[in-house]
Amino acid sequence: MGSKASRGGRVLVIQPDPMSSALLSEHLLADGHKVWVAESAQEGAQQLEDETFDIVLLDLDLADRLGFDLLKQIRSTYIPAVLPVIVSSAREHSDAIVEAFALGANDYVTKPINLPVLRARIQALLAVRAMPVTDETSDSFPFAATEVDLPAIDQRLQRAEGGARKLRSICDILRDVLDAERASVYRYDKARNELLTVVAHSDETSGSNESLLIRMSAEEGLAGAALCADELQNVPDAYEDDRFNQSFDQKTGFRTRSVISFPLHAYEGELIGVAQVLNHRDGPFSEEHVRMIEQLAPRCAGALSLAFFEADSELELAKTIEAVPGIDSLADTILPAIPGIADDTRLQATARPEVKNPHSLVGKTIGRYRVTQVLGIGGQGFVLDAEDELIGRAVALKMVNIDYTKNPLTRERFMNEVRSMGQINHPNTVAIHDVGEYDDALFIVMEKGDGGTAWKLMKDKERVPWHRVVDIVSDACNGLDAAHRRGMIHRDIKPDNILLISDGTAKLTDFGLALAPNAEDIAGSGRIVGTPHYMSPEQCRGDDVDHRSDIYSMGGTFYHMLTGEPPYPERASVHDLLTSHCDDPVPDPRAIDADLPAECTAIVRTSMAKNPDDRYASAVEMLQDLTWLRELARRVD
Repeated sequence: MGSKASRGGRVLVIQPDPMSSALLSEHLLADGHKVWVAESAQEGAQQLEDETFDIVLLDLDLADRLGFDLLKQIRSTYIPAVLPVIVSSAREHSDAIVEAFALGANDYVTKPINLPVLRARIQALLAVRAMPVTDETSDSFPFAATEVDLPAIDQRLQRAEGGARKLRSICDILRDVLDAERASVYRYDKARNELLTVVAHSDETSGSNESLLIRMSAEEGLAGAALCADELQNVPDAYEDDRFNQSFDQKTGFRTRSVISFPLHAYEGELIGVAQVLNHRDGPFSEEHVRMIEQLAPRCAGALSLAFFEADSELELAKTIEAVPGIDSLADTILPAIPGIADDTRLQATARPEVKNPHSLVGKTIGRYRVTQVLGIGGQGFVLDAEDELIGRAVALKMVNIDYTKNPLTRERFMNEVRSMGQINHPNTVAIHDVGEYDDALFIVMEKGDGGTAWKLMKDKERVPWHRVVDIVSDACNGLDAAHRRGMIHRDIKPDNILLISDGTAKLTDFGLALAPNAEDIAGSGRIVGTPHYMSPEQCRGDDVDHRSDIYSMGGTFYHMLTGEPPYPERASVHDLLTSHCDDPVPDPRAIDADLPAECTAIVRTSMAKNPDDRYASAVEMLQDLTWLRELARRVD
């Protein structure tokens, strides 16, 4: 359960790629394990004959299905409880994972490997292995069998959008897998010494995704006992335990019998919450249930960490993003959706006329901001270098091309949305300091960067080194995650909108274009917004979009920075470009640069999947895959 002390084990890594095996070995050794490495199935089989191991990490992508043959060989000799096996395979090879579970695999990771997840799953299986095998213990205990589908559980947790839904998904999974009546999960607010949750039981909620948080003392009841002791509490009869708080039963008429409460740790080891499951249908919870919990707890903790975000030192429930139409009020590109009238004169990117000559504003004062020079001019408007005369701060002032006189609601919506963006306050997003209007034009006052943009970096260099690209896009994913957890969709991810700071940090910018949840479509039927080279297929078609549209655009940006060209270059018209996003295969960056790591292809393929359901479920997932590349880059350097 993400225990306080690391349990070292004897680990056999069967991995054909020397760089990957070296990286895995380095991290496993740092965690206190003893590590043996085999680069082939034959070598792995020999190691298994010569040595005794506590756990095996087996790459299924060995040539000629030899990984599957070796798994069969292992299971012909060792039951899953004695020698656990964690398999790895490319993310798109989900069928291989399913087959491996049918052959007796205990757990899995996808490639690129998420190292913190792998650590947690190793520790969970070592804890299970250390439990005594009794007469009640099945030779093929549940997680080696098909009745508990770990990949399906992971998918349920990943696809639950918003904090409330993630919490309920955790509860549903725990209740179903442990065959219990009720389950609850709590986030630990250390600053207030409180546990936070939402109503999790289907008979107590109308289905709202934005339920109010419920707070209770972190020392209360059996949940508090598990948290304070940082240990699992298995209580056969709650009413026989003085720590049990009977108030819930008294209020609802529910009769609690058996209870199992257990702490939840983030992948880095921090205690972040506690889960509690009530009333196993056949009586007390058994050792078999504890074994299940060992593997479920890290997964539940990972989902719990995504269910909240910190704002002004307070924990807030992540917002749910519903798919909604785009609005054109701030877009630099307004295009008819496809399929439609294939008139290329209408399909060219268009922008509203400039509201002012930007150079005429140099030397003038807009509000409290004195304009010193013009930084750039684009389809959305122009950006001015300015000084905040009140506090003497250099800022960037963006005057936006928006004709709000034609729709008075546009101005109000613009103001509300930009104020919301100003509250993100994340190290990887450009801070928005102010918003206002000047001579019937709207403007945004933003943090001023000193390192240009990712686009400028690409223009200045023949090719940006792939490890630098990984750093930049990783930072951008961090910023995008901060926006998504607040319920915001960016809609215009591209190299121009990633600002670089002199210390190497990248920051996502132009959040003034972002779409807040439940925004109305004022562009008119069949109109779309965005930058064509990075638009998701659903954007190109004019369909509703959610946060996964941003994931696609981030993938397109990653591809462009890796290769020096956009995903679908040299299309004859914008219509052809949009059609390519919808219909053409996802491009492979290694077709342009064969020296790129294979993981680059995997990340592009997943982020730019045509079907949103096949993409990363969140910016965090994409970031986790990028983290493996950052580790590889560190070893190369």
